[in-house]
Amino acid sequence: MDGQCVLMTPTNFTIETHGGVVEVDRLQVPLVLAWALTVHKSQGQTLERVKINLQRTFEKGQAYVALSRCTSLDTLEVYGFNRQSVEAHPRVQQWARTLTTLGSFAQPTSNRRPIPLVANKTRYG
Repeated sequence: MDGQCVLMTPTNFTIETHGGVVEVDRLQVPLVLAWALTVHKSQGQTLERVKINLQRTFEKGQAYVALSRCTSLDTLEVYGFNRQSVEAHPRVQQWARTLTTLGSFAQPTSNRRPIPLVANKTRYG
């Protein structure tokens, strides 16, 4: 993630029993299988373990998509975070303001009565 190149050479791994008897002696390159995805490719996926570099986000909502893929905060690692990388799209901001406005109408008050509904000349409510 930091642009460094490292030469990976084979390393000898030895596993011994409690009595000192060698059970496994292996020469191999110490690599762990992993996958990489773009934020766009990860959309709609649920991932158990995530490492995210937010240094180069370039679209509104991209940080949210990346951060919301992981099932737990315990298995989420974030690199390159800055406040400017987390920005909502103007349409989403407008939608949120609309919800706030509509929410004030949904609050119960003592002086409001249910609005009667009339359908086919039958009164309900």
